[in-house]
Amino acid sequence: MQFPKGVLVGDGNTWLSKLKNGKVCEVISATKCIYVDSLVHDDTQDSRFSNVINGGLHNGFTVKVRSQFLSLKTAYTISLVFKHNGTDHGTHMPFKFKLDEQTDYFNSCMAHVRDDGWLMTELCQFTSYKREHDLQIHFLPLFNITSSSIQYFLEGVEFRPVQYIT
Repeated sequence: MQFPKGVLVGDGNTWLSKLKNGKVCEVISATKCIYVDSLVHDDTQDSRFSNVINGGLHNGFTVKVRSQFLSLKTAYTISLVFKHNGTDHGTHMPFKFKLDEQTDYFNSCMAHVRDDGWLMTELCQFTSYKREHDLQIHFLPLFNITSSSIQYFLEGVEFRPVQYIT
């Protein structure tokens, strides 16, 4: 079965799509996997999910994500999918994070604007040898916000197969 754009599965908090090479791309909704002290669910953004997270990121947050459908023996990138109302889309790197087992925090990669208007910043890569993976990622408070008027919206965490150019 080919998914032209994707399909919501389960409780509506997981989006699955299949690439041309047959590998599965999985996106977990922010409202399912991101934990912050104060957040607002927001349905005003153009998202594949019914709600996104709006706000609460200035104090840091934690992602507890579980994949369910990954392709075996496949290299994946894990990316944070987000938007903001600032004018500088895609050129700054606001997130500082670490995986649960790491001791040091790292700056996120430069964000790229996707076709759907959301930004995506790669956090790490790994090879999947099973369909289910449990990950915990800790984010420090946003560190280069020059104006408190910038508002962030988190859509989710994406597991995308790495595509090699041949």
